[in-house]
Amino acid sequence: IGLQTTLHSTIINFIAFGVHKAVAGYALGIDLSCTEVGLTAKITQCVVFALSTPTGVAVGVGILAAVPSRVGATISACFGAASAGSFMCAARRA
Repeated sequence: IGLQTTLHSTIINFIAFGVHKAVAGYALGIDLSCTEVGLTAKITQCVVFALSTPTGVAVGVGILAAVPSRVGATISACFGAASAGSFMCAARRA
């Protein structure tokens, strides 16, 4: 979300990330309720999960603020390609 260069793409990605985080959070909750790890480990995993998206957004905003717009668009495209490739790889292995 932080690397988006237009409002339209930011809104679309915000909705997609929100739906994804909701489903992933539900799956994480089910997984944690079925495991026998301690409460501290469960809380740690939930905190890491909750902070991952805001941290990524902040890093993306920082990158776009620190570099010229053309470089920011190139970085955004590279991260988009890397994330799409990793999703395709994970889907192929599943």
